[in-house]
Amino acid sequence: LSLLTTSTLARLGELQPHSRFDVRRFRMNIIVDAAEPGLVENDWIGRQLVLGGARIQVTLPDPRCVMTTLAQDELPQDNDILRALVRHNTVQVG
Repeated sequence: LSLLTTSTLARLGELQPHSRFDVRRFRMNIIVDAAEPGLVENDWIGRQLVLGGARIQVTLPDPRCVMTTLAQDELPQDNDILRALVRHNTVQVG
């Protein structure tokens, strides 16, 4: 199960305004409308989330790949999407 917050998309857009951090690029199962600013999912690792009636254990950050850079619908190809993720949101795992 993959999830992403609207605050992460907004923060990445602030850090790299010439790219379009559209939710469609990330192909997530769940998009959380988060009021807290920043890359809040990183603080959820090791915690439980309650979504509706389901409890979900957050075990690791969602790895990103080249798929985020590909053109789709009216979104152009943008290799800087993945570069920004690496530059601004690298999380050590393990």
